[in-house]
Parts: sequence; structure tokens; C-alpha cells
Amino acid sequence: AQVIGSEAATGTMAELAPIVRPGYSWFFPQNKGRLWPQFTDMWKLMTSNDVTAASAQTKYKIDVWDVPVASATNPLSPSVFAAPESVAGELPFLFDAVYVFIVAANELMNQGVPVAEIKGQRLLSAVRSVGFEGISGHVSFDAVGDRAAAYELFNMKPSVETVAVWTAAAGLQPLSGFEMLWMSGERSWTLPPFYSDCDAGFAKDASQLCAQCPAGFISLGGAAESCDPCPLGTSTGGMLGASQCVACEPGQYAPDTGTQVCRPCPAGFISVNMSAEVCDPCPLGKSTAGLLGASQCVDCEPGRYGPESGTPACSNCPAGSYADGNKTVKCTSCEAGRYQAIEGATRCNDCYSGSGDSTYWTTLNRVTNRNGELQWVTMAGSSDPGDCACDVGSWPKEVENTTDNTTRRECVACGEGMDCKGANDVFIKAGYHSTSDAPDFVYRCYGNELRCVYGVPGHCADGRLNASVACMLCEPGLKAVGNGTCQACGAEDQAPLAGAIIGALVLMVVIYYVIDSTSPTSTTKSAMLIAITGSQLVTLFQHLAVFGAVSVEWPSPFKEALALVSLFTFKLDFLTLDCSMPMAPLVLFIGRVFLVVLFVVVMLLIHVLFVFALHRGNFVERRPSMTGSIGMMFSAFFISIVSSMLAPFMCSPHPNGMSTVNDYPTVRCFSDDPDHLPMILAGAVATLIPLSFLGAVCWVIHKLPVKFSSGDTEFLRSFRFLFFRFRPGKYWYVIVFLGRNLLMAVVPVLGDPGIQLIALGLIIVPTLCITLLSLPWLVQAANASDAGSTVMLTFLVMLFCLCVDAIDPQAVGTVCLVCFVGGLLVLFLAAAYGVFVKFCRSNKPYAYFLTHHKLGAGNFARLLKVVLGVRTKKKIFLDSDDLSDLKDLFGIVGSDVDVLLCICSKEILSRVWCVGEIVTAQNQTPIVRVLLPDFVPPDAAFLEKYMENVPDIANLTQYGISTELVQIAIRFLDTQPAITFGEQVTTVALNDFVTALGQARQGVPMQPVPSEKKTSDNKAKDLIVADTSNLESCSTAMVIMKLIAPLMEVPPTVVQEDMHVGAVAKTLCFVCSNGVFTNAVAVGMLVTAAE
Repeated sequence: AQVIGSEAATGTMAELAPIVRPGYSWFFPQNKGRLWPQFTDMWKLMTSNDVTAASAQTKYKIDVWDVPVASATNPLSPSVFAAPESVAGELPFLFDAVYVFIVAANELMNQGVPVAEIKGQRLLSAVRSVGFEGISGHVSFDAVGDRAAAYELFNMKPSVETVAVWTAAAGLQPLSGFEMLWMSGERSWTLPPFYSDCDAGFAKDASQLCAQCPAGFISLGGAAESCDPCPLGTSTGGMLGASQCVACEPGQYAPDTGTQVCRPCPAGFISVNMSAEVCDPCPLGKSTAGLLGASQCVDCEPGRYGPESGTPACSNCPAGSYADGNKTVKCTSCEAGRYQAIEGATRCNDCYSGSGDSTYWTTLNRVTNRNGELQWVTMAGSSDPGDCACDVGSWPKEVENTTDNTTRRECVACGEGMDCKGANDVFIKAGYHSTSDAPDFVYRCYGNELRCVYGVPGHCADGRLNASVACMLCEPGLKAVGNGTCQACGAEDQAPLAGAIIGALVLMVVIYYVIDSTSPTSTTKSAMLIAITGSQLVTLFQHLAVFGAVSVEWPSPFKEALALVSLFTFKLDFLTLDCSMPMAPLVLFIGRVFLVVLFVVVMLLIHVLFVFALHRGNFVERRPSMTGSIGMMFSAFFISIVSSMLAPFMCSPHPNGMSTVNDYPTVRCFSDDPDHLPMILAGAVATLIPLSFLGAVCWVIHKLPVKFSSGDTEFLRSFRFLFFRFRPGKYWYVIVFLGRNLLMAVVPVLGDPGIQLIALGLIIVPTLCITLLSLPWLVQAANASDAGSTVMLTFLVMLFCLCVDAIDPQAVGTVCLVCFVGGLLVLFLAAAYGVFVKFCRSNKPYAYFLTHHKLGAGNFARLLKVVLGVRTKKKIFLDSDDLSDLKDLFGIVGSDVDVLLCICSKEILSRVWCVGEIVTAQNQTPIVRVLLPDFVPPDAAFLEKYMENVPDIANLTQYGISTELVQIAIRFLDTQPAITFGEQVTTVALNDFVTALGQARQGVPMQPVPSEKKTSDNKAKDLIVADTSNLESCSTAMVIMKLIAPLMEVPPTVVQEDMHVGAVAKTLCFVCSNGVFTNAVAVGMLVTAAE
């Protein structure tokens, strides 16, 4: 029968039957699988635009073929998508064929294959491995690349009848139909074996004859056309004509198909299971101990190792290494400080086998560095016990055994100042020193570090005593020089001591002469500025000397500058006493401490000489000069005096745990040193001198107001050195000044740099604030210079932080916590104080509030403040002195004042602020009126038209004060106690006023009027003349008298009516006021002065 290929004929059976003759067979492919209905449903949803439109082609990139879609032989049309059954028979196969390539390419891309490499054999292999359900049925390929497909077999005869359905992939096996009738007469589906089967172990050759299978190949016989090779892991054991393969035993393997005999695994490799295709290498740390055909690996025992997989036999660890366990892959090199001289060792030997600390024992090797120098380096893997030595940073120390009195060598860590290069190479760094018999007992060389040079222990700079503490002492007959060495003394070395003695005498004579000869009334402002800034400069130098004494290594050149100003702390190093008069540290300290006593004695001698030579032996009258000169010396050099006495308490720590006195480095602090305890006792006794001086200053400042009021001339002249530099009312600043200096002198005693830093800040910053707030100095430029120098010190404190080598973080944290808690506590106390003031306090800060009209009674108010200020312990409020913000004015009147003293002058009730004060005090503060001669009580008409008479009263509205409240307060004022003051302002009138005030307000106790030191009229040298009929003019004269009296030897006198002026009067101070030349007393004094 003739077979017609399926691709050569298309159409239905009804269409083909008329043209195909009976007797012919026809294979008809089945092109519609079980997914065909789903495909048709999807196909009907599409239109031609989904394929041919420009947007579709851009989105899906389908029009990239050689023949464009629009040029296809069968172009797409809407009818194609509307009737999917019209699709040609081969098109489902083509659809699935395209999809096969898509699936294969996608799989390769998922495996990371670049698109450019998806081609050729790689693409073909991927295509043959594809399997999926397509629209034409299941799609897959056999070994030769054929696809399994379903066919219908038609045998053409007049009537259509299906005989059988065949599949090409299954050979001649029919899928459906009838049994075949074979030539042998048999009926069966398949060819009967009778015609072609071979025996087991044989297969058909090319001539279709049965041939015996070679070794490594098998056959089951039958229709086999070839012998099959034994699979991997099996063999035929060398047999020919085998019908089955035998699995390889453990220890054997068959790496190829068709293996004749299984091979034994080589040494280092094993196979554990049957049918091994390859032998597995023994893992790291294991081997087969040299055996072939092994089925298991054995561990490398301690001392041996297996460095690679597949190791035939484990090797011994080389010398300098060890393996302390099984399965060792790599032997461990002996750590630094251990060694091993033999091979195959399970441990290394320690360099140190004693009972002490073995931390610093190591193994060293000396090498040449890049500079060509030999140096020790730590070495691991030592095989020689001779490599054992002390590590870099440690040194060998002989330690005594307490049990048997023997010694042993131990490696001990090198401390600060030691440079241990390894083994026995021990050196001492520059700036440190130790003796040769105790290299680790290291002193730090404070001060000039050049005296301690780098080298072996016990070595100092040239000319220094190697056995002295920190190389401090020079050999006898030598003196220390700047480069750290000691040189021979010369004749010129006697000059510094002589120069210092002469300079000190000259300075003391100059100070005494200035104090003795300078009159406060003749001192110009420029001279005062020079004196104040000079004292500030001396104080600044002493402050810098304190900075030089703190525990900080200042960088150059500031370090040298601090060394220079250290002379102001009475350091005697620059005098080269080693050459002129060598002294022990204790003697030197006692001489330095009590040098201040010598200064006092010398000043007394200078005083005696001056009094005899210039003042005819009048010691009583010149006593203030002596007191002032001695006091000035103490005040100017207060820091230096205190610092010199505190020297035994200023110690510097050393690496060896000892500490030495900063200024006397050979004296060890708080130890068995015989000099230190006497120094402490002498210093403690000597500090009573400056403390007594400070106490005396506090007493003088406390008594000063009373002495001012009483006119105690001798007292004021004696202690003028304390307050002549300060503004009136700011004399208390001398206590702040000396207190700051005292605390500054104590700072170096604190020791720890962090604490010293905090202390300096706590001292300098508050005093800077006090200076800026009070401006105490008499000359304004001096306030600026003081503030500027203090700011400079504050900046140095900040730089101080950068120079501190180490600060205890825990201490800093503690200080921060204290500051934090302190800040919260201050806020809490401030709030509590506010509550207390509001609800509990009965004692107010101001005794009197002086309400006054400045033009009508400004000077009179000033006079009352001066007079009342010395008679009450409280303050007197005068807005020009005490008010910093006008907004606070009414609050002070209402809450901080015991009595409102209303000085009633002519226009006081027209001043809005004065009226506001009266309104505020009406219901909160008692009021006492002081009626001046020109005051006229307001009438009803004035009050009714108060808004018109005083239009500025509207300014008080913002403070809640209305015109009605003002009118009520003025009427209330008329009912309050009043004191009338006449036109004459005299001491008697003021005393009468104070008495009347005390009677008017019993709630404000007044102190008795202190007795004044009277000066008869004819002995007054300085006269103050004013218009005796003008209250303000007389008040001005009285204020001038009370302010300048403390500064003059004989207090001035205010000229009154009927006063006789003696011939001794030399100076006339004339107060110019309106109408003064119509006053008979004033004109008469001018005539007298002219005559």
C-alpha cells in the first residue's frame, strides 16, 4: 500500500475520498489537544489590531521578522479571529513549535545564560528537554529529536473504516484498531519474537546475526540490536557474554560505563557504599594510612596532621609546632612565649616554668629594621629554647622567693618612663630617671626635663649627680644651666643674689615713699589708672605663676613664659644659690616662707629712717604710712605669699608611686623623708600670716561705713591702701579681690588636673561676673583692663583642657552629675525663695524707699541715703543707684521696702512715677512724708482736674493705675505721718530728722548717731561753701563733705551762717547754684578768700 504523508494532503475525509484509490493507506495527524477549547476561547477575544497595530508591535515587539506581519501570505483579518476552527491543520503544530523555542530560551535565561549564547547545540539540547501540554497535545521529544504525535491510519476502501492508530515514537505498536495477521498465520499486535530474538548475553550485529557481548557489556537477548554497557558503579567482573552487571564492592569504583572490572580506590580515597562511581577523598585531617581499596578514613592522631583532602598518610608536625587533638588539618605554631624542639609533638613547652606571672615571657628574634638598626621582634613557632626572653615592653627582674630565700627571674611590665626594647635591653626615656640598681623605680623629671637624658638606668646629664632624685642635684661646685647640664660656678654667679637684694630694697623704698608722700586729693586720674593697672599687672603675673604650678605640661614657648613669671611666687632658683650659698631644701623653704617676715622688718626699718629723716621723729602721725606700706606689700603679693607657704602641699606624682614637692624635687611627700614633715609644720604656721591679714581686711571693710560717718581720719589714712582704688560703695570688692587670690593660690594643692581645671573655672568665671556687674574700680579703664585680663585667664582655662594628658572619665562624669544636680537645685531653691518671699518673708531688703522729684530734691535724697545708710543695717533704695529696669520699680515698692519715704517737694505730685510709687505703697507699704519748704499740699480743684493738670498720668494705665486710684492715693497721702525739714541743712538738722523719723515709724529701728570727730572752725583747711538758703545747694555740700572726708587727713567743713573761719584754711570748694551770689554767706566767703 502507498502511504501518503500527512503534510502533503489536507482536507477532510469526505473531501479526500474521491481522489484516493482503494488499497491506499493514509496517516491523518491529530492536531487538536485537550487545551484546544481554551485556545479558541482566547483566540475569539483577539482582533487583528492586537497584532498588527503599531502600539501592539511596539509593546510586544513582534514585528521584527524578515517578512513583516502585514506582508504575510495569509494576512490577518477579523474573520480569522472570529472563526478559530478555520485555522489550518499544521498551524497548531507551528504554534506549539514556536512556544517550544520560547520555553527553551526562557529556561536558559533563568540559568543565567547570556542571550547572545542561546543558540546552536546549547539551544538544541534545551529544546529536546522541553515538555509541556500544548494546544496540539503533549509536546516532548525522544532521544533522536522526534516528537511523539497522534495519527489516524486510514486504509482506503469504498467504505471508510479505521483499522489502527499508530504512533511513530512507539515503533510499530498500534494504539487502537485490530490485531495484525502476520505471515506466519498468527494474529497479534506486535511482531512475534520467533522472527528476531537472540539469547541472553547476545545481541544482533549489523548483519542482524546474534553476537556475544564483550566484557563490560550485557544483553538480555531477544530482539536486542546491541549490547548495553554496564552503568557507572558496576562491571561484569571481566566476563564475556554477561546478561547482568555486578555492583562494585565498598573500596572499589567504576568511573565509566562498560567497565570490565571494578578498580580499588587509591590511597587517600575511599568508597563506602556499593556501586560507587567515584572514590571520595578523605577529608582534611584524615587518611587511609597508605592503604589501597579502603572503605573508611582514619583520624590523624595527636602530633600528626593531614593538610589536604585525599591525604594518603598523616605527617608528623614539624619542630616549633604541635597538634593536641585528632583530625588535625594544620599543626599549630608554638605561640610566642613557648617552644618545641622535636617533631610530632602534642604540646609546646612554656618559656617560663616558675610560679610567677608568665604574661611577658615570649620568644624573640633580633632583626634589622629599615633604618639598619637591630631590634627584637616577637616570634611564633620557635624550636629553640634559647629564643625565650622578656617581651618588648617588659624587662627581666630578679625576684626573691620568700620560701627559700632564693631569687628567680621574672618578666615584669615596664612602667612609665621605661623603654624596654626586649630581652635585657632596658633604657630610661628622656625626662625620666632611675638608678641602675632599681631600674623600675622611676622618677619623672618635672621642670627642666633636659637634665634627664635618654639612656641606661642611672644616667643623667653631664655634671648631674646620677644618684640624686630625678637628677635634681648638681655635683659640688657646679650650677644648673638651661640645657639641663651643670657647669662650673663663676664670679658672675654671685650677682643674681646681690641684684635681688638691692632690687627688693629699692622696690620697698619706692612703695613706702609713694604711700607716705601721696595725698589722695592730689592724685590725678591718670596717676590712679597707672597705680591700679600696675597692681593688676602684678596680680596677673601671680595668676600666671599659679597656672605654671598646676599639673599640666604646657607647650613651648608659653612654658618658658610661665617659668619667668614664677619669680613672683618667691622662687629662688634664679639666684644660683648652689654657687653663692648652698642650702638644704628644708632651710631653703623656711627662708622662703619667712621671707615675708623679713620684708616686714625691713619695711619697719625704712619707716623709722623716713620718719627721722623727713618727719622729725613724729611716729604717731606717720603711723598710717607704715600700715599702708606693709599692707600694700601684702595685698600686692598676696598670691605669692600664700603659694610659697603652701609649697609642701603641692606634690607631683611619679611613676614609682612616690610624689615629690614641686619646688623641692628632692623632698618626697608624705613618706619617711625627714624634711617633708617639718616643711608642712612650718608652712601651716606661716599661713596664719596671710589668713590673719585677710581677716583684718574683712574687719576693716566691716567697720569702714562707721568710720566714714564718724570721720576717723587716722583709721581711714591707715587703711586707705585697701579702698583708694575702688569707687565709693564698692570697697567690699577688696575682699573679693583677696579671696580670689587666696583660692587661686590653693588650686595647685588640689593635685588632679581635672579638679584643678574645674576649680580655676569656678574661681575665675564668678569673679569676672562680679567685676562686670559692679564695675568696682575707681577709673573706668581699670574695669576694662581687669575684665580683659580675667577673660584672658578664662581662655587659658579652656586651653588648659587641651593640655591635660589624662582625666579620669569617672571623675568627669561625677562632676557633670554634680553640676546637673546643682543646676536643678538652684532652680528649685529660686522657686522656693520666690514662694518664701511671697508668703513667708517678713524681713525686706530695703529699709526706706526714697520717692523724690530729682529736680526739686535729688541731692537732698542723696544726702538722706548717706545719713540713713549708716544708721540701719538694711539698704536704702534710691532709684538712680539701685534701679536697673523701670518695670521693676513698682514691684520693689510693693514687696521689698519697709517704709516709703516720700520727699515732698514742690512738683512731686506732678511726677507720674512718684505718684505711681505712692499708689503702689498705699495698701502695702507704710508711708512717711518729708515736707520741704517749697511743698504746697494739693487742693480739691487740683485733684478734680488732675487729668488736665498732669496729662502724662495716662502712662500709668499700662501698669493698672487709673486716675481715680491716683486721686485716692493723694488724699490718702495727706493722712500719713509727716516730718517738716527747714531750709538749713546742718548736722543738727539731720540728727533731728533721724530722731523724728524713728518716732514716726517705730517699726524701723535706728542705730544711735555715732559720735563725730569734731574739728574746730578755725582749724579747717578745706572749706565747702554753698547757698545756705538753698536746700539742694546745701545738700550737695554735705554730700561732698561726707564723700571726700575719708580721703583727707583733716575732714573738710561746710560753712554755715555765723561760722568763723580760721587762717589755716587753704582750699575753698564753691558750690555754684542758681542765686548763689545773692546769698550773703557765700559772697562773704568769696570776699574772704580773695583777701
